[in-house]
Amino acid sequence: MEQTGRADKMLYTLGRLELAETSLQRLPLLVLTWLVLEGPTDRRRIRELFWPDADGAASHMRVALTKLRAALPGMALTGNVLSATLPCDALDLQRAPHPHRMYPGAFLADVRTDHLSAEFQEWVLEKREQLAEVVQLGLVGEAERSVSPLQASLLAEQAVGVAGAPPLNPELISRLQALALPGTPLDATLRRERATLDGAFPAVPVASSLLGRERELVQLLAFAGGEGSQALHVVGPGGVGKTALLLAAVREWQALGHPAVYLSLEPFRSPVEVAAQLARALGVTRPVANHTFGGLGQDLATLSLLVVLDGTDQRPEWLLALNELLSAAPGVRVLTAGRAAWAEPWPHLLLTGLAVPAPQDSGAALLGTPAVQALLRAAGPYAPSLAQDLPSLGVIARRVQGLPLALRLVGRWLHQRPLPEVVHLLQGQASEAHATSLLQPILRRSWYDRTTEEQQALLLLAQAPDWHRDDLAAIAGLSRQQVQPLVEYGLLLQQEERFQVLPLLTAWLRTRQVDDPALAERHAEHHLARLLKASPTDTRLVAEQANVLQALKWRADQNRVEVLAIARLAQHFERLGLCNAGEAVLTELDAHLADKAARATLQVHRAWLAFRAGRMRDAEGLIRAVLQSEGSGEEPAFQRAVMQAHNVLAVLDGHRGMPERATASLQRAVQLARVLNDRERASVYLSNLALQQKNLGRYAEALVALAEARAHHESQGNWELVWGDELRALQVRLDDPESDPRQMLEEAQHLAERVEKASPQLQGLVLLAAAQAALLLGEADLALRYATQVKSQGGRSPDPTLRAAAELAAARAHYLRFDTPAARQALLSAASLCLELQDDAGLLDSLIVLAEDLVYASPRLAHQLATVVVGHRASNAAQRRRSAQLVNPLAGVEDGALPLAYWIGVGLEEIGARGTPKSLTYGPP
Repeated sequence: MEQTGRADKMLYTLGRLELAETSLQRLPLLVLTWLVLEGPTDRRRIRELFWPDADGAASHMRVALTKLRAALPGMALTGNVLSATLPCDALDLQRAPHPHRMYPGAFLADVRTDHLSAEFQEWVLEKREQLAEVVQLGLVGEAERSVSPLQASLLAEQAVGVAGAPPLNPELISRLQALALPGTPLDATLRRERATLDGAFPAVPVASSLLGRERELVQLLAFAGGEGSQALHVVGPGGVGKTALLLAAVREWQALGHPAVYLSLEPFRSPVEVAAQLARALGVTRPVANHTFGGLGQDLATLSLLVVLDGTDQRPEWLLALNELLSAAPGVRVLTAGRAAWAEPWPHLLLTGLAVPAPQDSGAALLGTPAVQALLRAAGPYAPSLAQDLPSLGVIARRVQGLPLALRLVGRWLHQRPLPEVVHLLQGQASEAHATSLLQPILRRSWYDRTTEEQQALLLLAQAPDWHRDDLAAIAGLSRQQVQPLVEYGLLLQQEERFQVLPLLTAWLRTRQVDDPALAERHAEHHLARLLKASPTDTRLVAEQANVLQALKWRADQNRVEVLAIARLAQHFERLGLCNAGEAVLTELDAHLADKAARATLQVHRAWLAFRAGRMRDAEGLIRAVLQSEGSGEEPAFQRAVMQAHNVLAVLDGHRGMPERATASLQRAVQLARVLNDRERASVYLSNLALQQKNLGRYAEALVALAEARAHHESQGNWELVWGDELRALQVRLDDPESDPRQMLEEAQHLAERVEKASPQLQGLVLLAAAQAALLLGEADLALRYATQVKSQGGRSPDPTLRAAAELAAARAHYLRFDTPAARQALLSAASLCLELQDDAGLLDSLIVLAEDLVYASPRLAHQLATVVVGHRASNAAQRRRSAQLVNPLAGVEDGALPLAYWIGVGLEEIGARGTPKSLTYGPP
């Protein structure tokens, strides 16, 4: 993925749509808004969002991106995955301590989106409501803290009138009614709203998850803002309320204006996955090779931040990774939670049950204890009658040791059973029992109280770490109305749109050996189907990562793993730039694979992800392991994995400047593709092979490979691929000094006529080949005309390197016309584009033209530039041949350690292309 630079221009989306100091039109601004708020997005998905039905969608998108690049020169906005980082009022709003003070109007107010995709329109509406809710809640919070009843009522009235806000929900209406002055218009409005939602309000206030935890919350906030230890571990048994306490600490810390991030560790299996997810949550963009806690700590070194990691059980190996983060970022505080204490001597906060009444307590003293209050609130509408028998409530609170989860479950029993029966059910439990054993009978009773349909749904849901709301209906057949009682009962936990079966219940179900292979298969089928259908860049797959991995493990244990699913999972991680995390996930899956072919396929994908993460040695080790296990008579599936391994090895060798080895690997890949009768892959590998042979100067062999690929594409009737093969053959012959330039020009002109209705990219490449043939013939005007045609395509071609090559061809044509100033300006444009794109091939061509320019005016520098090209690992045979003509055999060889960008800068400075060009009249022949 191409990374972008950061600009200082502010993007305004609240009440208007505008990029400061620019006059960009609406559509490019909408694209920019998506990238800034949603993060890196696949180029194809951008087309689907903004040009769903338009003819020439790719062309329209290129025009929009060109305008954005012109307005934001610090951002490349190139590559398969686009990203943009800008200051934005919508982002600032979500971090602001007083969001209502910086809210001029609704998100994208009065901006038409009816001609865009339905998905984008829905996103705008959701984002508009989400931001408006932030403002609403900020106003309500400030009103609740106000000491003036009049001021509180006025703030509540502002909250009701926030532009873009969704309809008021019951909870918000309850909070607003407590603030409204009786008899005011606001009071009347809220009464009408409440009447329309008849039955939606509970008879008693919703239970506070932090009841009785005020002291612990203050301790966590003191830790977050303190100067002592950087880490604190909250430890306590299951059901004691650790997660609720952590979430409350995060909310309070953010409300005080400080940054904080919460992450549940349940879906993750390795530190690199967590580091990558934290980086995404914090908006940190790092190269794919640096998704580690140490690398993340370097980015956070100057920040003050609270990081909250929930669920550290059975993850002691992460201590080292967390210490790397803390060592690199002294301003970061890490708050963790689990049932067991860390082995590391970190400070611990022990969380026990809520305070319970003493046996001798009665009346107000008994009623006021947190445990009894939590029990009554869980009992809901039955609380008033239950309060008549306070001693029995005290017995229950003591029996369950004040555990919030137990109180919640028992409180729900009281909806169905009389109080004496509940007390009797609990009498058999020893009051001093350990919390875990204490909860088990309560869980069992709660389980048996549910209907058969609810039990079946919970059994199915327990197969996966967590579920999205939509999947509850699709897989478990649970409607929203059926989900709510399970949430209220405490057997199903909810965090935003995701749901999880109570972990203690899941563990108990496993002890009963109720795992059903049919349920596991339904889970696997659902999540693997999503993996195969979804776009690799779909962010929903990030949330489903643990489910997908579990589904693959299940299929692997049944020896039914799908190779295509492994490939799609690897592709997903690669497209999101999470290559290290993806390789770690595939490594975990590796242990479940018994099938030789499946393991080999997985190792090939692991190698590719390691290569994309910059871990060349690891990638080669994995590939060598696959190739060393190759034998005769292997089954086709294994041979296919070996074929792909040879192709990856060729990429590795080509990247390291070893074209001979890359060629040998590709020849083996082609051979295996033929054995497997996979002509499609054979044609792809042949095209890659031709490129390597061209770089080595084996032009005849390259043409033979391309002829075979072309024959296959002709048999399939895929004429655009046929024309592509013809173009590559033409490019091979343009590098061959023995080819006839006149014949090549005629072939290029003929091909240009045939590709008039092909893709703009192919058209541009053919015109560029025609320009290069004209240069070989010395026909400067014709070459300049073709180069100008390529440049005039503007944003129509998705490949920006094409424009750079066209600028370079134009520069050579200007030199042939002895128009040195124009040649140098074109050369400057070409070199600048190649530097921006990190295009080594283009930079090497630019160095050759620079050396040709300077060969008489500055022969020593021309020699230096030429020797750089001759000795560079990425130069091809034609480039080395052209450069060798400029090398002084009596001079030394230049040190190749300096980057190409350095030599480009030296050459441009010498010819004065950055200022007034020198008055040289020489142009290379």
